[in-house]
Amino acid sequence: MAYDIILGRDASDKKKFGQSGLIHIGKGYVTMGNYTSMSNNIFLDVARSHVILVAGKRGCLEGNTQVFTDKGYKRIKDFNPLLDKVLSFNLENQTFEWERAELIRYNIKDEELIKIISENNKELILTKEHPLLIATGNKQLSLLWRTGKNLKVGDLLKRLKK
Repeated sequence: MAYDIILGRDASDKKKFGQSGLIHIGKGYVTMGNYTSMSNNIFLDVARSHVILVAGKRGCLEGNTQVFTDKGYKRIKDFNPLLDKVLSFNLENQTFEWERAELIRYNIKDEELIKIISENNKELILTKEHPLLIATGNKQLSLLWRTGKNLKVGDLLKRLKK
């Protein structure tokens, strides 16, 4: 029997929030012999802030993408969730914090990817679902997470300076 998978929500939050504050991020793939089918719904808790790093053979970012860890920059395919932490933006506190990140891998082969080229010719290749930290506003800048498919020309991607 299939059941819903909720990332980032413990038992007390499940009781407190129920189905509120969740976004549907997809379905898990199950392979049995020669057959592959979609199975469990996968939800992400958005009632609280979380860090989720997607990497691997087919994550949200191309494997050679550089990520900033507590040990310096490294390719995302070399990221070790047991040893490395990423610098994450906590929307609730409006601060950057070092946090462990969970690697999520999924088997989607022919999805169209987005290529972003910055003003200084840096490339970022990602899926439509990958979240990016965006600075918005004219006088009072605020930060928010926006998925690749919802980016607009002129959005200011927040980045760390090397």
